[in-house]
Amino acid sequence: MSDSEGATAPAQGSGPRHRRVRTHRHPLLRRTTYVVALLLVLALGATWGVLRRLDGNITAISFDQGLGSRPTSSATTDAATNLAPMNLLVLGIDDRSKLGTDKYGSAADSAGARSDTTLLVHLAADRKSAVIVSIPRDTMIQAPRSCKDLTASPSTWHTVQFNSIFEAGGVPCVVKVVESETGIRVDHVLTLDFNGFKTMVNALGSVPVCVTKAVDDKLSGLKLPAGTTRLNGEQALAFVRLRHVGDGSDTQRMSRQQAFLAAMMREVTSTSLLLNPAKLYSFLDAATKSLSTDRDLASVTALGGLANELRGLQPGSVHMLTAPSGPWPQDPNRTELLPAAEKVWSLIAADRPWGSGATSSPTPSPTPTTAAPLTVSPATIGVAVENAAGLTGYGGQVAQALRVQGFQVGAVTSTTTHITGVVVHHTAAQLEAARTVAAAFPGATLKADGAAGSPIRVTVGQGAKAVVAVPNRTGTAPLPAQPLTAPTPTSSATISASSADEAVCSDTGTG
Repeated sequence: MSDSEGATAPAQGSGPRHRRVRTHRHPLLRRTTYVVALLLVLALGATWGVLRRLDGNITAISFDQGLGSRPTSSATTDAATNLAPMNLLVLGIDDRSKLGTDKYGSAADSAGARSDTTLLVHLAADRKSAVIVSIPRDTMIQAPRSCKDLTASPSTWHTVQFNSIFEAGGVPCVVKVVESETGIRVDHVLTLDFNGFKTMVNALGSVPVCVTKAVDDKLSGLKLPAGTTRLNGEQALAFVRLRHVGDGSDTQRMSRQQAFLAAMMREVTSTSLLLNPAKLYSFLDAATKSLSTDRDLASVTALGGLANELRGLQPGSVHMLTAPSGPWPQDPNRTELLPAAEKVWSLIAADRPWGSGATSSPTPSPTPTTAAPLTVSPATIGVAVENAAGLTGYGGQVAQALRVQGFQVGAVTSTTTHITGVVVHHTAAQLEAARTVAAAFPGATLKADGAAGSPIRVTVGQGAKAVVAVPNRTGTAPLPAQPLTAPTPTSSATISASSADEAVCSDTGTG
C-alpha cells in the first residue's frame, strides 16, 4: 500500500517472510525450548541435594568483563523475600558436533557454534512470577562494529542481524547488545547446546503435544495425527523445527515452540518425575551436561540455592511471549523490533507483574534535536516517509511539507503496524542530517538503526504533530496546508503472552 507514487517495491527475489522456504541449513531448536534447563531444573528446589553429584557437569563462562557502562535496575527489593529481581539471558547454541547424525545439517557444513535462540528471562523479586521473552534471530539491530571494544559509543554501531552477534563476539557481545536495546541489566547467562534438548526429552521419556491438523513433513520426517501425541527426543527435535505447516510463518512456529516449552515444563514439575529418583537424576544429568553458566551460577550449590527461591513458582505464573517485531523495511525477510517492545522492557525493568501495564500504548521519549545549531541543509538530505498513523494520505501530506523546505523526499510508503509519535531512523554517519529532519517534527525521536546507503527514514505515527519549518530550510514558500490530523493514539493491539499451565493445541492448519 502506498500514499503516493514513488513507493519502493521489495527487492527482486524477496517475498513475504512467511512464505520463505529454507533448506536443511540451520533447522533448529529456536527460541523457547532452550530455557527448559533453566526454569525446570530450578523448579526442583526440594531435591537440590541430589544435584550436588552433578557439579562437574556444568561449564563456567565469563561475560561481564569489558562491557563498559551498563543499565542499573530501578526495581526494589521485595520486603517478604529480601530479594531483588533477577534477569537471565538464555542462549540456545546450535552445535551439531554431538548429534551423531547429519539429519539436521552436517557439522562439517555448519562447523562451530551459533546462537540460534535468545531468551530474556525475568524472575520477579517476590519469586512468584516469571516472564520469558524471545528475541527473533532474524531481527536487524544495532551492534558494535567490533566486539573487541564493547565500550565504543553506540553512535558508532551499525545494523546487523541479531543471530550473527554471537559468532562475532560470543556471549559478552550479545549481552552488550541486549542491555543496550532493552535497558535491562543482565544478571546471569546460561547457554544450552543443540543436543541437550533432545537428551532431556529422552530422559523424561516423552512430552505430549497437540496439533490441530495431521502433520506429514517430508523434510524432517515427522508424522503426527491430529490431536495429542507424546513425542520422544528425536520427534520433539523435529517438531520444534517444523516450517512447512500452518501458514509457514516464523511467528506461528515460535508459538508452537512456546507450547512445547509449556508442555515440557508441566512434565518436569509433575509428581511422577519428582517421585522417581532414577528418572529425575537422568533428566538432571542430561540438563547439566549441556549447560554452561556464568561463574556465579556454575555449581549445583548455586543453582540449588536459586531453586529453593523458586519453589513457589507455579507454571501458571510463567508467561511466555515473543518481542513485538515486524518486517524490516529494507528486507521483508528480516524483522525489526517495534515500538511496542518498549512496553515489555519497561514492565520488566520496573518488575511489574505481567498484565499490570503491558497493554498500554507506548509513549516515545523524545530525543532533543535542536539544542545545537543545525549544520546540514535540507537540500542535501534524502528522506523516505513511512506512514504508520493508519490514516490514508497522511504520508503524502508530510512529504509535501518536507519538499517545500528543500528536503529530497523519495519513497512514501505506509504500514499497517501503527506507532505513536515520530521516529527518525538514521545511521551513525547521518546523525547531523537526522537532526535537521527531526527539527521538522516536534517531539520526534532519533534512532540510529538505519541501513548504510539508505536515505533517512521518517516514520510518522498516531499523535504526530503537524510538520513545522526548520530553521535552515531552503526557500521562503509557505508550508502547504496540512488538513489531515494524525489520529489520537489508541491502545495498540494487546501483546499476548501464554502461561505455562495452558495446554495449547498448536495451529498446523493451512487456513
